[in-house]
Amino acid sequence: MDAALRTTDDSATRRGWVLMVFGWWTLYALVYASQAYFGNQASNTPITWSRAFSGAFLGSYLRVGVSFLIFWLAWSFPLEGRRWKAHLALHAAACPAVAMLEVAAGWWFGQMGWYRPQTFSQRFYGTFHQNVLEYALLLCVAHGITFYRRARQRELAASRLEAGMVRAQLQALKMQLHPHFLFNALNAVSTLMHRDVEAADRVVARLSELLRATLESGDEQEVPLAAEVSFLRAYLEIEQVRFGERLRVEVRVDPEALQARVPHLVLQPLVENAIRHGIAPRVGPGSVQVRADRVGGRLVMRVADDGLGLDAGAGADSAGVGVGLANTRARLEHLYGRDFRLELADRAGGGTEVTVEIPFRPAGGGEAP
Repeated sequence: MDAALRTTDDSATRRGWVLMVFGWWTLYALVYASQAYFGNQASNTPITWSRAFSGAFLGSYLRVGVSFLIFWLAWSFPLEGRRWKAHLALHAAACPAVAMLEVAAGWWFGQMGWYRPQTFSQRFYGTFHQNVLEYALLLCVAHGITFYRRARQRELAASRLEAGMVRAQLQALKMQLHPHFLFNALNAVSTLMHRDVEAADRVVARLSELLRATLESGDEQEVPLAAEVSFLRAYLEIEQVRFGERLRVEVRVDPEALQARVPHLVLQPLVENAIRHGIAPRVGPGSVQVRADRVGGRLVMRVADDGLGLDAGAGADSAGVGVGLANTRARLEHLYGRDFRLELADRAGGGTEVTVEIPFRPAGGGEAP
């Protein structure tokens, strides 16, 4: 596959440069024809426009053919690799041969009346050295094209490798969340089995739905916020069974934000941290609020609890310690570079609040206006 892509890229690059050569000699013919016409008007032998254009285009397109020949020789016998000396000898022989071919063609055109008639010697001394220089120049241009193409291929290969590494790192971070979430859910089932079999059965059923949704997402790193909220609600049903009346949850999402693209599993680990470190240690009931709002070209998501707060040992610090927060921060850095905000702070009335701010990108693609 990569070899086929490289072959396609090579062919496209060469075609582009060949078309540029063709266009250059066409432009040269137009300029030369105008010069020949107006230059001869002041002489005793003025020429017509048709004569000026026929001679100019004939000479220019002769050089187009010669240029193609030199390009083919340069790309077929490059001055590199193990055989560069043999190829150099070949070009040393081909250079005067091609120059003589141009001399002969120009002399023959003169004999046919398309050029100003000259003897072969006059044509030779007038154009041979110019033709040799032309061969050397085009040989250098052809090699420059090759080196440019290879540099571009190395840049593309490096960018593909970097993108592949980023995808692999993102997938690894995402996979770390799966067992973390799974172990917590299985622990909840184990606890419920001894006091409420029906509740444990509901948790297992809901857990199977969550795992199925996770598998269906595959290696997709971003999903619409609506899908993420649906996944979160399924997770909260499991936690509601565990905690019963001790847990109150409020989810408020701006309708404009539902189609925003967000990292998959961005809210669940934040809510899990809020329940585990904020609500679970409390003796009495507690609440968790989840909000998502579009603010201009940004999407702001907040997860807040009225638990013990950071100072009382909520289990994570402002740097995002812990599997859920640490992975969330790492994934945000991979997906958005520096264009995100993740803050963890104490609430004024008690508890903890996590704020995630990312660019608002519609699920259909493209940036928000």
